[in-house]
Amino acid sequence: MGLNFEKFLFYGLPVWTLLILFILTPGSSPYAINRVFALASVAVVGITFIIGPLGKFSKTANRLKVYRKYLGISAFVLMLAHGALSAVYIFDMDFVYMFLENSRTLQFYSALFAFLIFFLMTITSTQKAITLLGPRNWKMLQTSGYVAMALGMLHFMLANTNGGFSIGRIYAMLIFVFGLVAVAFRVLVFLLVAYEKLSRKK
Repeated sequence: MGLNFEKFLFYGLPVWTLLILFILTPGSSPYAINRVFALASVAVVGITFIIGPLGKFSKTANRLKVYRKYLGISAFVLMLAHGALSAVYIFDMDFVYMFLENSRTLQFYSALFAFLIFFLMTITSTQKAITLLGPRNWKMLQTSGYVAMALGMLHFMLANTNGGFSIGRIYAMLIFVFGLVAVAFRVLVFLLVAYEKLSRKK
């Protein structure tokens, strides 16, 4: 019973997140819908990323690693929807302006590089990719997702400054803080593991 509920919860997580955000976000304009996909992608990828580090401290969290691939791919789909809506409704499919004349350079390129990293992570999330790249290179690529997450949070912050997202809304603030915590927690675990290795060498 518990395991079935767990599967129901985690496999449905992207949908539950979207539904909750659609209820909380006022308006039904393309811009409001775009914000929902953006916030949902941050929430889902944050959950995906925090499961790994938590697994070092909790057996329950370690068991949840089985959902990470599915959640990661789902988060990428949400990002893709956000990117497509932005291209259509914010940039009016003007790619010259988007890439070369866009005044929000850091905001745009932080999102673009984050998206490219997540894209590479998604297309290499197979056993065949592990064999092709080698376990070490594959692990490094997957770990670079935390860099992508940091870039995504930078994009989030700059978008708020430019009026794209309203971090002032409590649910958006909570998602923003959760994204930052996911990145910070991974850095903390990385430093802890590095310290333990150094201590064993001594």
